[in-house]
Amino acid sequence: MHDPRKPRKFEPNTLSILIVDSNRFNRNLLSDIARVTGIINVASASNEDTALWMLNEKIYDLVIGDWSPVNDINMPAFVRKMRKLPESRARRLPFIAAISDCTKETIIAGRDAGMDEFLAKPLSPAALEVRLKMVITTPRPFVDSKVYVGPCRRRKNPADYYGPKRRGADDINDFKSMGDGPVTLDQSNPLSVALHRVNIACKLLKAKGEDALPAFEQAIAQAQRLAADNADQPVEQALKAFEAYMVSATQARAADDTIVQTALATLAQLIVLPLEMAAPRKTVAGALSVAIKRKLAA
Repeated sequence: MHDPRKPRKFEPNTLSILIVDSNRFNRNLLSDIARVTGIINVASASNEDTALWMLNEKIYDLVIGDWSPVNDINMPAFVRKMRKLPESRARRLPFIAAISDCTKETIIAGRDAGMDEFLAKPLSPAALEVRLKMVITTPRPFVDSKVYVGPCRRRKNPADYYGPKRRGADDINDFKSMGDGPVTLDQSNPLSVALHRVNIACKLLKAKGEDALPAFEQAIAQAQRLAADNADQPVEQALKAFEAYMVSATQARAADDTIVQTALATLAQLIVLPLEMAAPRKTVAGALSVAIKRKLAA
């Protein structure tokens, strides 16, 4: 049986992974993205007890868990329990967190819980593959002590480093390299730029109400034209649903920040996902449209 902390060649078709997330939509999306990277054996668990049982009873190469408000599972707490499993191999498995709030504070909290790597949302096959290669080809040494169980939390020190301990003086860049960081503006992608303008227009709506509707409609119309030019129907569908919600909610002075942020995050996810992932992209757009229709009908 292969030691999960021993470096090996990255061969995705030989890997077996477990996805842990209470949200079925997120589980399916992450499963689809994993399969795009070439992973065939993808299992999932919708709750903590099932996930821990599966880790004890079955053999996996790594675990991926969603760490976000839409997941009912407390991911740091789950990882701590995973690191205390009686089965040695399961306890030592690499853990990648798909994270919506990739800040220095959350990275530190995740590291202290025993997480290996962090994958900032919106998710993409390319970003996932980078993290997979890190935990497979260069896994962190495993620490099993009374005060901490998990991967070594030092990031760049060589294993044979005998100098002064410097954890308290770690440079902020070490933390930035742990994940993709907050979602940034991709100026090479016109749709990404257009979505950035939509985001700004949403902030104006919140501040000025109906007076800012023309600016919002102009920004979202531009994004819709770009999506139409690219024959990107899922993005078109999601933009139209979001426009309908924002116009109605603004006029009624009832815009819900949670819905706005969820919609913007969903649009960002659609833009990151390649067009070749037609089924997942269609599912993402459809889920947002249905959720907004239900909200408008309430």
